[in-house]
Amino acid sequence: MQPHGAAAKALAGIESFAGAVVLALFVSVLARTMMR
Repeated sequence: MQPHGAAAKALAGIESFAGAVVLALFVSVLARTMMR
């Protein structure tokens, strides 16, 4: 699947960035709970 058009490319970039942020948050919360 390749995004066509500027809007689709921007949306794909935002989605990948949001995914990375959510993953980082999940890992940090998991590490915090493990440390306790």
